[in-house]
Amino acid sequence: MSTKEDNDPLEGLVVDRDRASKEHVAEALGGVIDIGDDGDLLKAPGFDPLNSKQRMIALLLGQWAACQLDLADERMLSLEYLSDQLCLALPTIDTYVSDVSELVVSEGEALTVANGRIVDAAEFVDPEVTASE
Repeated sequence: MSTKEDNDPLEGLVVDRDRASKEHVAEALGGVIDIGDDGDLLKAPGFDPLNSKQRMIALLLGQWAACQLDLADERMLSLEYLSDQLCLALPTIDTYVSDVSELVVSEGEALTVANGRIVDAAEFVDPEVTASE
C-alpha cells in the first residue's frame, strides 16, 4: 500500500544535514589537511597553494572534523596557534577574521567555524565542493 511519504515529491529535498556537512568538509579538506590519529592537524600538499584566508578556514574546518571524529575535545583554535601555523602576525589574523566574519565565531582569543556555516566554509576553501553537485 502506498503512503503519503512515498508519493510526496518534496521528500527528495530532505537531506541529513550533519552527513551533508561532513561530506562537504571531507571533499574540501581532502589533500589539504590530514588529521593524525592523535587529533593533530597536519598540512597536506594541497595546503600551500591556498591563500592565507583559505588556509585559516581549512585549519578551523580540520579542527571541526577532528571533533566530529572524537579525536579532539575542543572545537576552537587559538589565535596564537593560527598565527604560528600560518606564519602571520596576530594583527593580520584579526584582519582576516574580519574579512570572513560570516564564517567564523570568535570567543576571546580563539576561533571556530560558525555552526550554520560549515558547508559555506568548505566551499570557501574549495569552491568546487558545491559546484560539482
